[in-house]
Amino acid sequence: MAKRTTSAALTLVSIQENKVLVSTNGTMVAPGSKFKSWKIKWGDGKEVSGNEEPPLDLVHDYPILIPEPGLTKDIYDISFEIKDNKNRTSFAVVDNVIITRNPLNPPIPGPNITSLVPLSGAVASEVAIIGTGFGATQGGSTVTFDGTLSTINNWSNTSIRAIVPNIGSGSTEIIVTVNAVSSAPAIFDIPSTPPPETFDFYVSQVDGNNSYNGLFPTFQGGLNGPKLTMNAGVALLSAGKSLGVRTGTYIESLDIGAIPSGVSWNNKVRIANYNGEVVWMKPNSGTRVMDFAGSQQYIEFDGINLDAEFMTNDVVKINAVAVGNAAHHIRFKNCTALGALNPTIPPNTGAHMFLVTQLAAGLEGGNEFINVTLGRNPGIGDEFSHGFYIQSHDNLVEFCTIDGSIAWSGNGIQVFNGQVVGTNFNNTLRYNIIRNLTNTGRQRGIELGATATGTKVYGNLIYNITGGLAPTAGVRVGAGTNEVLNNTVYNVNMVGIYNNGGVNTLYQNNISWFCGSNFVNDVGSVNPASGNNIGDTETGWSFVDPQFVNAAGGNFNIASTSPCRNTGANTSSSVPTSINGVSRPQEGVMDIGAFEFVP
Repeated sequence: MAKRTTSAALTLVSIQENKVLVSTNGTMVAPGSKFKSWKIKWGDGKEVSGNEEPPLDLVHDYPILIPEPGLTKDIYDISFEIKDNKNRTSFAVVDNVIITRNPLNPPIPGPNITSLVPLSGAVASEVAIIGTGFGATQGGSTVTFDGTLSTINNWSNTSIRAIVPNIGSGSTEIIVTVNAVSSAPAIFDIPSTPPPETFDFYVSQVDGNNSYNGLFPTFQGGLNGPKLTMNAGVALLSAGKSLGVRTGTYIESLDIGAIPSGVSWNNKVRIANYNGEVVWMKPNSGTRVMDFAGSQQYIEFDGINLDAEFMTNDVVKINAVAVGNAAHHIRFKNCTALGALNPTIPPNTGAHMFLVTQLAAGLEGGNEFINVTLGRNPGIGDEFSHGFYIQSHDNLVEFCTIDGSIAWSGNGIQVFNGQVVGTNFNNTLRYNIIRNLTNTGRQRGIELGATATGTKVYGNLIYNITGGLAPTAGVRVGAGTNEVLNNTVYNVNMVGIYNNGGVNTLYQNNISWFCGSNFVNDVGSVNPASGNNIGDTETGWSFVDPQFVNAAGGNFNIASTSPCRNTGANTSSSVPTSINGVSRPQEGVMDIGAFEFVP
């Protein structure tokens, strides 16, 4: 094949990851030849070649992507040869080539940080660094906080999840460095560590004595030191006062009337673990670990773990009997509760973890359970021992984890007035994880019974619910007008989400997947505004795979290609964050399910 020479102006169209895109006019392949390889020789002696087929066009201009040979000047003589399958060669020799950059395709910059989620956080917390040009994998790239290297949990081209190193508090600069090129700094705030909490009174098993005044966390001499028992400590309290409990296992219960009341949440009685120390209450006999009745109110427990192993009934009971005899506004937070191993209760009654009663219509509720972990709730082998059994109104259960991996009997959360003395309304169940509930009876992650109305079921994750009797369900709405928004339900052996008597209940932005039936509406009615749900073929639902990151491994974040991404209804006023605290929406439109995709 004859050598041909043509003259054309080659243009360096763009630079992308050490490659250049070159285009020229004309053809350098004879008709009928079949591509084999290409080679480009630059006039200053540099040479590049390859055997991947370039997108040749016999009529129009064509580009070819070649490795950057290290250009050092602007004008070159270039020879361009292409071989076919019979080793025939086509040549093009172009003299005095002017290499120019296309202004519409400037070189891609180094790493660029566009946002941080969140903008502040404590040492050892995780921050998502959002941007471009990070590279698909970390390799030798780094993230630093004021020059200190960060541990990386996940790395992609547009998102990095980094751990805040221990560098103290204040404003810090985050810099991403890729291939020795550093991003502009992004400002992240590390809040100062608050000083240790001071309490009005103290209890300690180490050096406490009930003859001491309880005013000091350690023994100071004379009568100046902590009390020895919880009962002696709480007896010192009054509205606005607090008790700090030192580490240990306290073999005692707090019975009805043992704890004085507060008058509001701003003027409450507070019992908390002292500066993060581990505290358990584990009585060796009795009915319950704690019992509230009468007018007990505005009492907060923070970091006090409860073990009812040797109890005969519930872990905690908050009893509302009649006007003037109704405990209310009791708060538990940041603790673990374990149920009775061998409760002695009649069949079909249940030994619950937290029982909130209402024995007369309209009694106050207002109890709160925040970041409470429930485990080991065997009951007596029936289906009536629940995690939270809510019979009154205006109660809150949020950020709790209910895990039946050890033993479980009954529902995760039940909202129902078993006394049938009026409705229990306006309860909020949000951002809870309910998992691994298995029993031969009925199992429901969340059960809204015949008296529940106005219940807000928002942003919960419910999975691995297996029962032997129908209707086992992830969420069952048995009555009332309620709202079920942005929940994720997975692997329920019967029904994922079950409208079984709800009246005009609103279902929006829910995922129900890999269940016996993902959604069933057989009694009652669904609010016509319901929609944007994933997992079924009912009206308002789409039967498509939600594309979880790793459901088998317990990761129910949605993938970047998920049909749940940016397809939800606007529920941000009710569900402003995801279950893991990411603000919603991230990209202008809500995602479906309990998690929000972070781009």
